[in-house]
Amino acid sequence: MYILKLIDKLHLSVLNTTSLPFGTSIVDITITAKVINVSSPNTPGLRMLQGRKQLKDLVKKVETKMYKLLVMKCNGGDEGPPPLLVKIAPDLSKDDLEDIAAIISNTTISRPDTVSSNPLASEAGGLSGKPLLDLSTNILKQMYILTQGKIPLIGCGGISSGEDAYKKIRSGATLVQLYTAFAYGGPALIPQMKVAALVPKGELDGEMGDAHMAMQARLMSQTL
Repeated sequence: MYILKLIDKLHLSVLNTTSLPFGTSIVDITITAKVINVSSPNTPGLRMLQGRKQLKDLVKKVETKMYKLLVMKCNGGDEGPPPLLVKIAPDLSKDDLEDIAAIISNTTISRPDTVSSNPLASEAGGLSGKPLLDLSTNILKQMYILTQGKIPLIGCGGISSGEDAYKKIRSGATLVQLYTAFAYGGPALIPQMKVAALVPKGELDGEMGDAHMAMQARLMSQTL
C-alpha cells in the first residue's frame, strides 16, 4: 500500500490513496508520478518502500517511465520531464540513510522531549512543525555527508524563521521548504524571513554550485 503525491503540470492537484495492493502500486506510480512519498506514517505499510530493494525497484521503474516521457517530449519539441524527488522520513537509521539519496521529510513518528508530555503525543500519525527542527536538520546533515554533496537536498521540517532556513542551508540544503509555518504566519511569512541578512557577504554566492559545496565542506569538517 502506498501514498503518492501526483502533481500535474500546473502543480495544483494532489492525490493521496491507500486503496491499492502493495504489489501493484509501482505500476500506478509510473503513470504520472513526479514526487514519490514513501514517508507518511499515516499509511499502513508505506514505509516498507524505504527499504533498499523496494525503493531501488520503485525509483528505477519511475525513472524508466520518465525517460520515455523525455523521448516523447523531445520529439515534440517540448521540455523534458521535471526532476524526480523522493520524500523520506527523518527518523531512519544510519544504515537506512546510507541506502537512500533523497529529500528529507517534514513528518516524523518520533516525539521530541518538547512534546512527549503532551496528552496527544501518544496518538498515531506524523508530527510536523517546530518540534522536529533539530531532528530533521541532523538527518539532513547526515544525508549531505553520505551523498558527498552530489545530490540536491531540500531542507524541510520545523522552518518558521530566517534563522531556521539558514540552519538548513548550513547543514547541506540546496533548497528549503516551508509548510506548517504557513498555518500560523501565512504567505506574509516569506518577506519576513530575510535569510540573506543573516549570511556573511558573499557566502551564499553560487549556493547551488561550487561556493555552496565549499561552505558545506568547511562546516562538516568542523562538526565531525
